[in-house]
Amino acid sequence: MEIVRFKTGIKGFKRIKKEISNCDFFIDLTYGDSFSDIYGFKNLLIYLIPKMLALSTKTTCVLGPQTYGPFLNAYQN
Repeated sequence: MEIVRFKTGIKGFKRIKKEISNCDFFIDLTYGDSFSDIYGFKNLLIYLIPKMLALSTKTTCVLGPQTYGPFLNAYQN
């Protein structure tokens, strides 16, 4: 098992995507209320990208026990 942390910015996308695609499943452990927009859209996007990479590789994404929200805005397609 290898833990990949999202700290390298755009350069890390390819590595993270490759690691995720080699997995049977991906467990996302976004901590606390970080998966929220109360700290701004940039912060929300940073925590959303690994989840999106898992989806793009068709790897099952398991959302671990954590707090989701609160959300100040309704994001729509």
